[in-house]
Amino acid sequence: RAEREMYAATGGVNTHKGAIFTLGLLSAGAGLLYAKTGRLNAEAILDEVQNLVGEPLKRELAELKAGEADSAHGEAVLHREGAGGVRSAAAKGFPVLRNVALPLLRQYEAEGQATEASALNVLLHLILHVGDTNVLYRGGKDALLTLRADCRNILSHGGAFTPKGTALLYELKETCKQRNVSPGGAADLLSAALFLHRIEKIFR
Repeated sequence: RAEREMYAATGGVNTHKGAIFTLGLLSAGAGLLYAKTGRLNAEAILDEVQNLVGEPLKRELAELKAGEADSAHGEAVLHREGAGGVRSAAAKGFPVLRNVALPLLRQYEAEGQATEASALNVLLHLILHVGDTNVLYRGGKDALLTLRADCRNILSHGGAFTPKGTALLYELKETCKQRNVSPGGAADLLSAALFLHRIEKIFR
């Protein structure tokens, strides 16, 4: 239903199918875990998701590789680049959330960093670790490697925590527009990380 409403609102353009998929799975995992324990922990939610969809998604990926590419960016890139995209990440329990995004969010919060700047820095780190199918679809591996180099440079200057890093970040935003490259997969995962980080504080 969410996908249908998205397509109706955008005139048939896939703007956030990956986010609907990811946040939907995390919501289901959170509901299952809360029903069992009455508490929510981010890593335990990711375990629930992997137990719920891991094997079905692995089978689905195998079928997609053997079949024809669909119109979705992730499926096109699966055929062209071999990247499994969000299905592969979900089947593994979203390891980049567990190992990269959530530890960084917790670290930045403990340091007293600003919320928005923390999120932007996590986004930069996610771009470094995610084979973003949106970037791969639009620009191929070269575009992804160039974007990662830009992100490493920004982080070397402190990222969104420093004036220099922030200025470079806004330059990258304009450069991405010019290149027609958008790290939508990493942005979806940032949303997922923020969701998990917040929900576990509410339902400790």
